[in-house]
Amino acid sequence: MAEKWYKNSFRRNLIDMHIPDWNKDFFKKFDSQKYIEMLKLADVDTAYVYANSCVGICNWPTKTGHMHEGLNGRDILIELTTGLRDAGINVIVYINIWSKWAYDNYPDWRCISPEGLGSAEYMFNQPGRYGVCCMNSPYKEYVLKLVTELCEGYDFLGLWVDMILWRTMCTCPHCRERFKKETGLNIPTVIDWENPDWLKFLRKREEWVEEFFDSIINTAKGIKPDITVMCNSSYYPMRILGQSLEFYRKGEFIGGDFNTSRLQHSFECKLFNSVTANKPFEFLGSVMEPALNEHTIMKSEEKLQILMFSCLMNNGRYGFIDAIDPSGTLNPMVYKRMKKIFDIEKQYEKYLENDVDFCSDIGIYTNLESIMDPKDNGQKLKDLWDETPHMTAAKGAALNLIERHIPFEILTRYDLKKLEKYKILILPDLYVLNEEEIDEFIDFVRKGGCIYASGHTGLYDENGKKNKMIKELLDLEYVGETSEEITYIRPCEKSESLLMHYSMEHPLTVNLSQMLVKTADDSKVLAKITLPLVHPKDTTKFASAISDPPGKHTDYPAVILREIGRGKVIYSAGSIERLRKDDQTEVFINLIKAVSKEPFSIYSDAPKCVEITMYDQPQNNRLVLNLLNFQQQLPNIPVYNSKVRVRNDKNIRRILHVPDETEVTFKEEQGFIEFNVPKLEIFQMYLLEY
Repeated sequence: MAEKWYKNSFRRNLIDMHIPDWNKDFFKKFDSQKYIEMLKLADVDTAYVYANSCVGICNWPTKTGHMHEGLNGRDILIELTTGLRDAGINVIVYINIWSKWAYDNYPDWRCISPEGLGSAEYMFNQPGRYGVCCMNSPYKEYVLKLVTELCEGYDFLGLWVDMILWRTMCTCPHCRERFKKETGLNIPTVIDWENPDWLKFLRKREEWVEEFFDSIINTAKGIKPDITVMCNSSYYPMRILGQSLEFYRKGEFIGGDFNTSRLQHSFECKLFNSVTANKPFEFLGSVMEPALNEHTIMKSEEKLQILMFSCLMNNGRYGFIDAIDPSGTLNPMVYKRMKKIFDIEKQYEKYLENDVDFCSDIGIYTNLESIMDPKDNGQKLKDLWDETPHMTAAKGAALNLIERHIPFEILTRYDLKKLEKYKILILPDLYVLNEEEIDEFIDFVRKGGCIYASGHTGLYDENGKKNKMIKELLDLEYVGETSEEITYIRPCEKSESLLMHYSMEHPLTVNLSQMLVKTADDSKVLAKITLPLVHPKDTTKFASAISDPPGKHTDYPAVILREIGRGKVIYSAGSIERLRKDDQTEVFINLIKAVSKEPFSIYSDAPKCVEITMYDQPQNNRLVLNLLNFQQQLPNIPVYNSKVRVRNDKNIRRILHVPDETEVTFKEEQGFIEFNVPKLEIFQMYLLEY
C-alpha cells in the first residue's frame, strides 16, 4: 500500500471561500486556472479545496443542497480537483458542517440556545452571519448526502471536515428528545459540576459528536476506502464544545487553525503532537494579521517564519490560509510572500521525520474533565467560553518552562503507559482524576518519578464526587478554600531557600485563593499559608489603603513534600504556576527543582524569548535541536552568543548547523556537551550526531 500523502506533505494551503450568493457579481471573476497558478507560485504541495463553506452554499452542481448562484452552473470543484491533480498537487476536499442556507430554509434543524435563540441571532456578536444546525436533527442526513455526492463524483485524497462541534449549548427539541430517550432525564438548566446529570449531559454531547463524525468517516470510506478523513481540531481544550479526545483520535491526524500567540501556539503544537492518531500533526495559519477576520492586512514575513518554525520544531507540518475576494479573485502578493516562506522551509525538509521522540524532562498532564470551574455552579445554562483554572495553570506552567529552556511535553491519558520517560509530572490545578490516572501516577512515583501538583488537583472523580482516592497520591484531605483571593506563603524552618528572601514577616504574595488541607504526619510541610491582616472584601476597615498586607499566620500547609517509594510528590495549595511576577515564577521553578533528582537535559543562558526543543531520530543516529526567537514586538532583536548545554547520554561525536551543514565546535565536561550559538535572529537547527 502506498504511503499516505500527509507523510510527505510540507507546504499546505487552504483558501477560505465563505461567500454568499445574494449579489450576482459574487464569484463572477473566479478563474480556476489563476487559482491553481497562485498555488504553484507559492510552491504548495497540498491544496484544501472548498466544496462548500459555513454559508452552506455548494461549489458544485449538487442534487442535495443549493449551488452558488454566482457560478451559473459551473462545476469549479471538478475544475480545481482535476487541475490541481494535473499540476502534481495533492487534493483534499474541504466540507463545512455549518450551513446558513440550511439554517434559513429548514428552521426545524436549527441549534437553539437556552434562551431560545438561533445562532444567527447572536453568534460572535455578528447577527445574521452564522447559521448552525443541530446534528440530532435531520440535518445529519443532509450532510451525509453531501459527503456521498462528493465521494462518488470527485477524485481526491482526503476529506477535511470543519466546524464539527457544538458551538452553543443546544436545547432544541431534537436534543431534548434524544437526551430524554437515552437517559430518562431532562436537559439540566443549571450548571453544577457536582451534579451527575450535568456531567451526563456534557458526555452525551461528546458521544453525539463522535457518532456524527463516525458517520461521516464511514460514509466517505464506504465509497473511497483509502481516503483520509480529518477534522478541524483547533477548539480543544474547550469541553463545552463537546469534542472529546476520542473524537480527535477518530481523524487520520489532528490539525487546525489555532491561536498564534507565542504561548498558545507552542502549547497547542505540543498537545497536538501528543493527541494525534498519526504523525505529523498539522497547523494551518492565516496569512492575515491577526487572523481571518482581517481580509487584506498580511502578517509580516518574519511573523510567518516564526509560526512556521514553531510548528516544525514541535513535529508539525505547516500550511497557510488565505481568503478569496467576493468577486472570486486572489491577491498575488499573498502567494509571493508565501513563496519566500516556503523557500526557507524547503531547506529543512530533508532533516524532518514524521515519528520522533522528544527529549523531555517534564510532562504537563491535562484531561478534558478538569476543564471546569465550580464558580459557575448555580448559574443558568449558558455557553462557557472563559479560560478555566486548570488550563490557565497548565499554560502558566508551560510558559515558565519555555522561558527557562526546560524541555517538556503536554500529556493526556494516551500517555499514561509511558510516564517512565519523564522525570517530573506537573498536575496543574487538575480538578478531576479518575482511578486509572491516580494508579498510574502512584506507580510512576514509586518507581522513582516525581510529581508537582497544585490547587484543586484530584478534588473530584469523573462523576463529580469528592475524590477519596486522592489521599493515596497526595496524602491530604481537602477541607476548604480561602475566601481571600489575595493570600501569602511563608517558609518553614530549613525550607527558606525555596522562597528565596521571603519570610514570615514578608511572605510571598499569591494573587489567588489557596486550598485548605490537612495532611498526615509523614508528609513534610515546607511552607504555610498567611492571610491578609484584614479580609480584602471587608469594607468597614483596612490595614493599608493601597494594599492588603499579610498578618494572619495560619497553620494550614501551603507547600507539602511527600515521599512514595523511590519518588517524591510536592503539592502547592495555590496554583502559583499561573502567576507571572518574576519572584512567583522563580518560586515555582524552585519547587520543580526541589523534586528533581538530576539535572535537566538542556540548559541555556539565552534570554526568555528563546524556546528550545530537542528530539531523537534514532533511525538517523542524531538528535535535532531547535532554537526559536519569538519576541512580542517584531522584528526580533537578534540574540548573540548563547550557550547551549545538552546532557550527553548519546555520546555525541559531531554537531552540524543546518541547512548549511557546517560543523560546530563543542566541548564536553561533567556529562554535558556545550556549544555556542553565535547569532539567533529567528530560527536555528542543529544536528547532534551520535
